[in-house]
Amino acid sequence: MRREDDSIAYEPVVQAFHVCTKGLEDRMAFLDASDYQYAVKIIAVAAFCNEVTIIAYCIMGNHVHFLLLAEEQERAKSFIERFKKEYSRYFSRRYSAKKIFRNLGASIKEICEVPYMRNCVAYILRNPVEGGLVKDAGQYKWSSMECYFSKWPDCSFRRVSSLKVKEQKLMLCTHCKLSGSGLLVDSDYNILPQSFVDSKFVEKLFNYSQEFFWNRISKVNSAQMEYDLALNCCVRHNDYEMLVNIEEIIRKYFDKVSLTQLNLREKSLLVTHMSRYFKVGVPQIARLLGLDRKTVSSLLGR
Repeated sequence: MRREDDSIAYEPVVQAFHVCTKGLEDRMAFLDASDYQYAVKIIAVAAFCNEVTIIAYCIMGNHVHFLLLAEEQERAKSFIERFKKEYSRYFSRRYSAKKIFRNLGASIKEICEVPYMRNCVAYILRNPVEGGLVKDAGQYKWSSMECYFSKWPDCSFRRVSSLKVKEQKLMLCTHCKLSGSGLLVDSDYNILPQSFVDSKFVEKLFNYSQEFFWNRISKVNSAQMEYDLALNCCVRHNDYEMLVNIEEIIRKYFDKVSLTQLNLREKSLLVTHMSRYFKVGVPQIARLLGLDRKTVSSLLGR
């Protein structure tokens, strides 16, 4: 196995985001293979139309996970909103039921560090194992697992761009113009995941080592990742809790013992850290760090 190198060159021109819907509590959203296949179509089309790149995905029975690249968080938000809307519409038509994802929330979290991104990929692909659906992540059909370190399926495919507009609308249920999308469909008009998942990005992320890739999937702490990615987005910290966190950050990253010892540059870094990792709002940051709100907003680019 190649030695893990956390200093690999990774300077994306876009941002990485983990996106997931909350789990439905009263029913399943995907009931058979047709539902899952339709969801894959929506993922491919929604990604192209919103100009995001899918790195990894997993469709579970009552929720979905994605790791994607986008120029800004707003595109990631537009992608998941489109997915929810289109699948809800499909579910409503097929089962004469209410729109399944209509009022279901979704979390979006930016992923910045290479090791954490690897864990995110591993966590997403390991979801079916943690859910007791399969013993091996490679056995699960409705994730992007088959896209990495593997050959393309030995069957014929057609480019979506070669289909007539009416065919595209009928088979993919979209009015979005898909010329230039690079999407491929089989004889049943099912979209080939390899045609929209950026497998090369993931293979590079794992230093082109399949052993390293599988090792991370088998050892990732799914419970911690679930908290970090899905739950922590919704956690709200009171002032006392945040002061404890701030003191720990100051000691760890600035080698100082109190907020009063920080200079303006260090406070600026602290502002970004609090917003990104603790989802603290501008008023609370300003209050805790002794800065005015305009300054905090400016530092956060708002």
